[in-house]
Amino acid sequence: YKMRSLVRRKNGSHWFDDFKFYRPIFFTGVLNDRLGYGEGDFVIDDIVKNNRHFMNELHRRVYKKSKTKIPRLIVIERGKGRFHTHMILETPEHISNENYLHLIQHSWLKSRDGISVSIEDVTDIKGIKNYLSKEVSLHSVTGVDVKNSYNYL
Repeated sequence: YKMRSLVRRKNGSHWFDDFKFYRPIFFTGVLNDRLGYGEGDFVIDDIVKNNRHFMNELHRRVYKKSKTKIPRLIVIERGKGRFHTHMILETPEHISNENYLHLIQHSWLKSRDGISVSIEDVTDIKGIKNYLSKEVSLHSVTGVDVKNSYNYL
């Protein structure tokens, strides 16, 4: 049993309560079969890598040359036997929801292992955070993607 950086926090609520969102979007990224149903140590590492590539692509499209980062909380989960990624993404001030949704979808599909997306407006941020915390535990390889989550603070 090898503990990963994704789950080092003893209490997932610390991570989640510190994140503040003003115009949040709830995004689920579905991964291809290689990662979705993958086994072994490489799988989580490759999902983290795919999340990084997705965020880099989204940043390029949203901010062009600015160093501004999009606040986001990213969780890797294995639901119904398949790995996938959930994200709460802040909508940047200068962009419409409609345009942002298009950029998110395009960026995920451009990532190496992303095959489909589900995007919802967030009306109950506390409920979404509770939903995301359901698989965060010390004995799981899934949980908060610490390397790719970013908060204002």
